[in-house]
Amino acid sequence: MGFFRSIKDKLAGAARKLSPEHIISSMITTHGPKVADGAMKALKEEADHLISKKISEAKNIADEFVVQKLEEIKLEIKMMVTEIEIKLDERIEKEITAKVRGLIITLVFVLVMTLISLGYLYAKKNYFDEPELQDSEPAFGSAAPGSESKPSEGAAGQD
Repeated sequence: MGFFRSIKDKLAGAARKLSPEHIISSMITTHGPKVADGAMKALKEEADHLISKKISEAKNIADEFVVQKLEEIKLEIKMMVTEIEIKLDERIEKEITAKVRGLIITLVFVLVMTLISLGYLYAKKNYFDEPELQDSEPAFGSAAPGSESKPSEGAAGQD
């Protein structure tokens, strides 16, 4: 553990030597306070320049990130819309198929009922219609055309 600790201490010492406070304090001790003030201004200007540069880079990176994420979101939305359209097309196709099937079944039943009705009318006309009786006596209370009605014997005595 001593080896890693010594490396860590050396790195910490180097970092302390490169810190702005250490540089300024070393300038003050070697060149005096006036040089330190000029160095402070120069360091501040350089720091402001670096900060504005880093802010600009961060804005550019953020803009690129936002554009990339927006493109991903657009692509995802487009895929979802396409999927929804496919599902709706399938539903519409199923619904139309069911309606057409219902219409075909209805048409078949109408045709079957028409054939049954025509068969009934044909059978009624040819097999079940009794020929009209021309020489038979009319039913009670009705007179044959051209004949006078005679009161029946039982009806004459009731007046």
